[in-house]
Amino acid sequence: MKWISIAGIVLGLLVASATDSHAGSNPIENYGKGSLVIPMDVCHQFTGKNSKPQYRKSPRCYCPTGPKFGDDGILKAYGLIYRLLENGVIVSFVINDKKTRIDGDDMYIYDAAEPARMFDRSTGGTTRFYQSSCDSPVSNGKHFLNYWGASFVIPAAGGNALKAMQLIKDGSPGVNGRGKFDPSTFATVDVHVAMADFQAPTYRKSKAPPRPLALLDLGSGGGGGANGAGVNILINYLALSGLNEPGTAGTACKPGTIYGIFDRDTDFTTNDCLRKGNYFTLWAPHWTPNGEDYEGVIKKIAEFTDAGGGFFAECAAIATLEGSVVETKTSRCTACYFYWSV
Repeated sequence: MKWISIAGIVLGLLVASATDSHAGSNPIENYGKGSLVIPMDVCHQFTGKNSKPQYRKSPRCYCPTGPKFGDDGILKAYGLIYRLLENGVIVSFVINDKKTRIDGDDMYIYDAAEPARMFDRSTGGTTRFYQSSCDSPVSNGKHFLNYWGASFVIPAAGGNALKAMQLIKDGSPGVNGRGKFDPSTFATVDVHVAMADFQAPTYRKSKAPPRPLALLDLGSGGGGGANGAGVNILINYLALSGLNEPGTAGTACKPGTIYGIFDRDTDFTTNDCLRKGNYFTLWAPHWTPNGEDYEGVIKKIAEFTDAGGGFFAECAAIATLEGSVVETKTSRCTACYFYWSV
């Protein structure tokens, strides 16, 4: 479904871009028994499906059947990861960058009996989640689970996974004004506990939440007034993930915990808020120019991306960017008004 796909991309920006390193090809990391896996594939994390689809049938019948009408675990997972990072839990973002299909496997867990069990929030223990009619696949005498969709892995080492399980079960009062959450908010997120050591290609290992997101909200009213569309979209996405709480939003030069709103061209130009706000990514969900200082805005966006900042544009913003340079019969300009096309 389109709304799940786009929301997932945007919410992924909030957690997959968190601090700590990544360089070159994804290195293979070792994870110990007891590590947690928060699946992000359609087999192990629900996406609001109303009926049992083909991928939950043989040969992947070990996928849990889930509630009758599905749930929103695939979106709430992003919010849960964000809250765990705020509380100091180390989280790995796992993806096989050598796979050739979007649904290709990222990682496996092998075990003679059960590769993984479901974390039980009510007891703090684990439960079996295979269907009674069949078991997980077997390879070389061992059962295995295959995960795809870029799972999150919480390493067991140093009591990290135990800390995460306690937070998932009981919630948190927060740390230094951040990370407060009620466990019921993320109750639909399935969490697996590995019953054996395993390896996984790790794109990034993070131990703190990312820097804030810059939200471009220009486009109505002369002089670059706000259009409101970007704010409304992001609020809806945050609500879907369980992150739409007081304090998440802020102004361009004084962002909230999650984002700052750029609703005047001077936020980019005169006030230089992309630099002052310590942002990691600029998101433009919609931008149809209407009187703002295009040249000044695009110059600051270029400076931001040249310095390593991310820029994610969609919808009308893409058309605006594609028309950013105009050539005529008599002259060629290097910093002209934006034009959008249909």
